Amino acid sequence: PPVGADAGERDHRHIAAALQQDGQAEQRQERRERRGIACDERLARHGLPVLLQRRCDVPVISFAGVCADGRLLGVAASRYQRTWYPSGGSASSSVTIQAERGLTERVEALVAAADVQGIFELELLELGGGRHAAIDLNPRIYGSMGVAIAAGANLPAIWVRWLLGEQPAWCEARPGVHYRWEDAELRHLLWQLRRRDLRGALGVLRPRRGTAHAYFRLADPGPLVARGLELASIAVERVHARRDGPGPARGPVTEGAAPS
Repeated sequence: PPVGADAGERDHRHIAAALQQDGQAEQRQERRERRGIACDERLARHGLPVLLQRRCDVPVISFAGVCADGRLLGVAASRYQRTWYPSGGSASSSVTIQAERGLTERVEALVAAADVQGIFELELLELGGGRHAAIDLNPRIYGSMGVAIAAGANLPAIWVRWLLGEQPAWCEARPGVHYRWEDAELRHLLWQLRRRDLRGALGVLRPRRGTAHAYFRLADPGPLVARGLELASIAVERVHARRDGPGPARGPVTEGAAPS
């Protein structure tokens, strides 16, 4: 904006704000251009066709179970409460739920069509009105399986009994059992505090009776100690990387990975 020689303090503040906004706009434009170039490079590398998915700000449901010869033997459904990273990732906090009517049958048809045999986890978007959209199928043991076991659906035991030739009784996880991934919840708490979202931070801190944890077991502290040592090792490597320049230090994929 035009400024006279006798511009006052208020004018200077307005000028600074305008210049800052212009700079931010330029930075956003540069980021968009870089992303466009990166997208073009990926398309050139992988080619067409591609699948585009819109982002839906809706709850995520985890539907896990055991499938044998096209039939479900036991299931455990839970709803994500928080994820790490916050914009989208693995569940850092979730709670078991009663699956909606008809969902179990639809999941059974899907995993049978995919020829899944054994333990699996299917992630679904909860679109409302009884509608769901499948986004990820993991035909394997998954990170938050501890909450299914804590809720009474011991999926590994069901699968082993089937492999031994037994006919395990139908089993479904009871609703209302909570799950926490400890170090992801700690990062989530710090993220909320940096944003000065005290309500969100208090939500992370709120204790829940009977919570299943990713690593912590009072009778078996070894996994939590091992996880702490792993995170400490990552932190040390990053300190060395910042001091010595780029190197083979492990990145955020390892640090942010869900327990397995």
